[in-house]
Amino acid sequence: MAFVFYNVDGHRASDWPKDPTWTGKLKIVAKGKVAAVVLLDANNQVFAVCKVTDDAAVERTLDSGRYFVLRITNDQGRHAFIGIAFNERNDAFDFNVALSEFKNELEREELANKMSHDVPVGPMKDLSLKEGEKIKIKIVS
Repeated sequence: MAFVFYNVDGHRASDWPKDPTWTGKLKIVAKGKVAAVVLLDANNQVFAVCKVTDDAAVERTLDSGRYFVLRITNDQGRHAFIGIAFNERNDAFDFNVALSEFKNELEREELANKMSHDVPVGPMKDLSLKEGEKIKIKIVS
């Protein structure tokens, strides 16, 4: 279900209408550094797309773990907020986990890129054993 509304103090599911304006499916897609929450109608036609660009793109409501608010932005930069509700807590949990995993993966990639830039670049040392060299290992039991 989806509702269109705006609230600057935080979003409360209890303020939403009881009957949904729209019902359909939700799909999260990600490619590279971009993720999107895609809302589909009964005919699998796109109703709305929420590009997950920052933490404010998808927010939980203040009073329920099954309700979320999506910030939908058009090409001109104007935005609207759409409330979504999950009938089952497990579905809401899975939605939240999928978004968290995407964010965590981006952070891991950022850290790996940063660490790879900190490694000194230069000729690699040849640490292989030369012909005739031996390694002695003493094992004390």
